[in-house]
Amino acid sequence: MELWVLGRHFGLLTPLLDWTESPYVAAFFAFADIYQQLETRSARHLPTWRTEEKVRVWGLRELEPGLERKNEFEIIRDLPPTALRQKAQSGVFTVLWSPHADLETYLKARGMGHCLEYYDIPEANALEALRDLQLMNITPAVLFPDLHGAAWQANIDVDLIPEWISQFEDLRKKLGE
Repeated sequence: MELWVLGRHFGLLTPLLDWTESPYVAAFFAFADIYQQLETRSARHLPTWRTEEKVRVWGLRELEPGLERKNEFEIIRDLPPTALRQKAQSGVFTVLWSPHADLETYLKARGMGHCLEYYDIPEANALEALRDLQLMNITPAVLFPDLHGAAWQANIDVDLIPEWISQFEDLRKKLGE
């Protein structure tokens, strides 16, 4: 299990599903996925990009008695000492050993579908959300404490800093009027 936990964050396909105990970190990953998809197309045009699509951020209510079932559905919190990324991300994993296709189907079959919740946020707010999360110190550099996180942070900053400067100049103009 420790190898799966470690390998999961480096792209290894495992039966584990990544979660975070922080809704803000969950939102970061949802918007970071959108940002990375756009980055390959045209990152320099992100501030003017708009869409009607939504980003779905999922949550799992763990307070329900009997949610976990040994050898069927388990929540893994004990992370190996080498799991620095997972610790920075308040990460936990779930593992589903059931023949159900996905966690939602499994929980609904058990009458526990209410344990999964989600909220939808417009994709058009991706860059704004990443900026707000950065102000809360939820950044790639913090969540990925390695060179990958530093490089990813630099790429996001290239898009965020001009937007901040533009907003500052707009505010300055309004105050000068």
